[in-house]
Amino acid sequence: MKRRDFVALNAALTKEVVTRLGRAREHSAVIAEAPPGAGKSTLTASVANALLSESKKLRLAVVTQTNEQADDLIESLVKRFRDLKVARLVGGGGPSPQIDALSRRSSLVVGTQSDDATTRRARVVVSTARKWQYERSRLQ
Repeated sequence: MKRRDFVALNAALTKEVVTRLGRAREHSAVIAEAPPGAGKSTLTASVANALLSESKKLRLAVVTQTNEQADDLIESLVKRFRDLKVARLVGGGGPSPQIDALSRRSSLVVGTQSDDATTRRARVVVSTARKWQYERSRLQ
């Protein structure tokens, strides 16, 4: 697929997802499921930016299956939308070397708890399903 075609497809899919979320009820979710390299991180970053552009009060929690997926999405968000405040929640093992390095040269925040003051300032918070499950039980 040519880059121009990919950009057009991403824009069309972003618009469709944002429209569907606009018609959905509160606490709705979108699942981006596709093989590696299909553009899930690019689409998710585009949708996040579009949603956040519509509402200054909105904060997004993004759930991934693996740390690698979370790190890829973080990288896409930080590179494509430099002014966007993004946080990566990590477990006790800390961030990957990739995220640690990225946090030193960007506005990315790395935290271990979703209610940390620095994490709460982020508009997008990304972590694995396992970490979000832990956070939910910790905060109840």
